[in-house]
Amino acid sequence: MSRTALYQKYRSQNFNEVVGQEYIVQAIQNAIRENKVGHAYLFCGPRGTGKTTMARLLARAVNCMDQVNTPCGVCESCVEAMAGSHPDIVEINAANETHVEDIRDLIERAQLAPLLGHKKIYIIDEVHQLSTSASSALLKTLEEPPSHVIFILATTDPQKLLPTIISRCQRFDFSKVELPKIQNHLLSIASKEGIQLEPSAAYKIAELANGGMRDALSILEQASAFEMGEIKESTINNIFGLASNELKITFLEAIFTKDLKRVIEMIRTSQQQGIDLKFLTKDLCTVLKDAIIYSYTKDESLCLVLQEQQAKKILEYNTAKVLLDMVKLLNEALMDYKNTSSVVDYFEFTCMRLMGLSQCEKDELFHVKQNAFDKKTEPIQKDFSTSDGSIKIDQESGCEDLNEDKCIPEVDDIEQEIPQEENNQKDLFLEDEGFTTTSTRNEDLERENFRKVEEDTSLQEEPQNLYKNGNQPIEISEDMVLGILAQCDKPTKYLDEQIYQKIVNGFEMNRYIGLLKLCTIGASGKECVLLIANNQGSANMINTLPFHQKFYYFLQENGMDKMPYAISSTFFKECVAAFVKQQNNLPTFQVVRYPERVIEARKTPEEKVLEIFGDDQVEIIEEGE
Repeated sequence: MSRTALYQKYRSQNFNEVVGQEYIVQAIQNAIRENKVGHAYLFCGPRGTGKTTMARLLARAVNCMDQVNTPCGVCESCVEAMAGSHPDIVEINAANETHVEDIRDLIERAQLAPLLGHKKIYIIDEVHQLSTSASSALLKTLEEPPSHVIFILATTDPQKLLPTIISRCQRFDFSKVELPKIQNHLLSIASKEGIQLEPSAAYKIAELANGGMRDALSILEQASAFEMGEIKESTINNIFGLASNELKITFLEAIFTKDLKRVIEMIRTSQQQGIDLKFLTKDLCTVLKDAIIYSYTKDESLCLVLQEQQAKKILEYNTAKVLLDMVKLLNEALMDYKNTSSVVDYFEFTCMRLMGLSQCEKDELFHVKQNAFDKKTEPIQKDFSTSDGSIKIDQESGCEDLNEDKCIPEVDDIEQEIPQEENNQKDLFLEDEGFTTTSTRNEDLERENFRKVEEDTSLQEEPQNLYKNGNQPIEISEDMVLGILAQCDKPTKYLDEQIYQKIVNGFEMNRYIGLLKLCTIGASGKECVLLIANNQGSANMINTLPFHQKFYYFLQENGMDKMPYAISSTFFKECVAAFVKQQNNLPTFQVVRYPERVIEARKTPEEKVLEIFGDDQVEIIEEGE
């Protein structure tokens, strides 16, 4: 003997039992209460969100004999409707009855008066599957139906409907049911059915249902048939080939540390366990998204699947920007899976590409980063020995208000062109943004040097003397770059990066923005900004006069009031290596700005005419004279 499915058994029998569509319930209840029911309704939304259920409730409520507690569920009309035998409530599946003859027959029957209730209600499900001729035949009746007829149309794809049909109906868009509401509803039904269901398992089912209550109840029923005891999250994972949070985080750690052997082994093991790699890819996106959200907000409640400690663990390895790039790569993989012959091979290739994005190289580096992140209020000093002597790295609390990921600029593969013995100094200079790097000179000596620079009037040259190469690129030497780096700081760079993002991500497009998109900010101070171009050609274009002066004015107008200098990424890496070596003897560089831009007042049309033809040839007549 077949049993009734859970989604049929627990279909809402009154408006109070409807889950997740509050505004629609309230609108329909008010219309019934005030006797303002329309002649045609269109219910749109994803599957399993309650469109058909709401249509049936509306039909029962209109014909219910108890107009106070409608639908009452006990009157003759309600009983007949619940049994599916009400003569005045007709349900049509447009997927089967798609022809124009079916609609014509419906129109003819609609002319007859109702037998039992007050109204005749026609519920047309999947209405978008009606043929074009059938839709056209329905138009006139839908616009001016008999006074005793109500049409309720339901569809998952309203874009396929004729605009003339949509305009004749009151449209209600059903949204996906929220995860907590599905979870609570599942736990309630499980309690009534005597099913032992863990809250975490109910939440996992809600995720799989993708906002559809019917899908959630079907999954619950399947899980209860599989597991005779308590249904746990691991039970759902086993049935549908899902990975646990712990497995996902362990898998990401292997990617972050670039342990390819471990990654391949975990992928092969997941295959043997029946884990769906497509689901795993989606889940990895969700995990990374939670980590990114936590890095900016520090609010665990905004995370969907991660706990605070798990999010912090992921952020030990990479910055939020790198995680965003990884999410983008995983989303591309999801779209490409349908075009590949082997999902497994493509997923392995994707993991290798993710390793290339990861900034993690050595465990020691990340221990230093995490200590700095957790103890921002205390200066941390670490000595490194080089051939030139001892270099002290002072990590002040100047970056206290910035997130960890904002304190780490991105310089790709810098280690490839810097000698191995300088990696420690380079890592901290490039990656620990917000921590001021100084030599072993004391602060008094530094202040004295800056005072001498300010008093050196020989550096106060006019722009035309400093940039005297005409249409040739400005010559930017290594000493000039080192002088620029010496006066830059990381908090200023962070603020300029925000301005830079607003400029390049805006709707405006010109040659200046096009060049900016080919660059990143390498360093920034109060008076200048050092742009790192992808190639020497882009750097030369920015540095060439008179374009360089116009480029300066463009940045000034957009909130970045400082002199721009551009160098190639290769030259920047060489200068960084020199900066680390010459901590005790850095050259100085005085920034000289261009003169203030003079913007002439725009001439009026009358002034332009007078300038061309002369005062004696033109007479200006005021309007109305």
